[in-house]
Amino acid sequence: ADHVGFHVIAVDYDEAFLNAERFPAAERILLHGGTFDELANMPARSDDYVCVLTRGHMFDPEGCIWALQNGVHYVGMMGCAGKNATVHDLVLAAGVTEADWERVKRPIGLKFGAKTPAELAIAMMIFMARNRFTPGTGSEIQGKTLGIHAYGNVGRLVGRKGKALGMRVVAYDPFVSDPQVFAADGVEQVSSVEELYRVSDYLSLHIPATPQTTGSIGYELLTSMPKGATLVNTARKEVIDEQGVMRALTEREDLKYVTDIAAAVQPEFDEKFGKRAFATAKKMGAETAEANLNAGLAAARQIVGFFTDGCTRFQVNKA
Repeated sequence: ADHVGFHVIAVDYDEAFLNAERFPAAERILLHGGTFDELANMPARSDDYVCVLTRGHMFDPEGCIWALQNGVHYVGMMGCAGKNATVHDLVLAAGVTEADWERVKRPIGLKFGAKTPAELAIAMMIFMARNRFTPGTGSEIQGKTLGIHAYGNVGRLVGRKGKALGMRVVAYDPFVSDPQVFAADGVEQVSSVEELYRVSDYLSLHIPATPQTTGSIGYELLTSMPKGATLVNTARKEVIDEQGVMRALTEREDLKYVTDIAAAVQPEFDEKFGKRAFATAKKMGAETAEANLNAGLAAARQIVGFFTDGCTRFQVNKA
């Protein structure tokens, strides 16, 4: 933005992120109190452009509401479709109208690297294989079969890392028809989702939440997995049939489930299954300094592309 003539102001309450290294050409405003509450006291003009690039989407409504209430010229917010839907509901609950919400430009499908979620999936496998690093005999993942459900950017990186650790890797993706895509990575393509789960000691889940996939991962698929199998979900909460997973873990005391999206009934999971079920306190897929930096750079490049070249490739609401 600085390169195309904007006076850039970066606002955050975390000094660790609001520094000269990250924002060398920007005026930096540090909020106090560990929240964005002070944002309400900041003035804005009708010709201002606001880009909401927070580190967690539960903060994004505050930025969007402030920008819309101040009538700025442009409001942009990065994120996936699921995040957009969540922020939409929170913004409207705060009194913003649907018409005002449609002023927010919402790029999706940011391709800023899938290394962080791929590393997380592998780390979760090892975490569960080694008995969550608590006393007791664990197991190795070398020599085990790793199944990849959806072979997109993240799935491919998980598969490659699994291969590097000595795992047999199989994958299923109904939208990838070219066998060479799998063969190039030394990955075996299976013909059905049922076959994938039936042969996988570790199943890494990377499907999006759609009407077709919502609640699709549950009892039948889990109970078809080999003895001692682990389901790893770094994808979406919505794709899990929580009651089905709970029933499977109840009937099969050898099965494990690990995720970075806590279930709606997570306390019940924790109480019933102990070390066999684990969820992180929050979504962890992009919780690294590198991912945050890359996300910001990707969003900034898209914004510059919009103003310099008129590129609307990532704009959802094009009407």
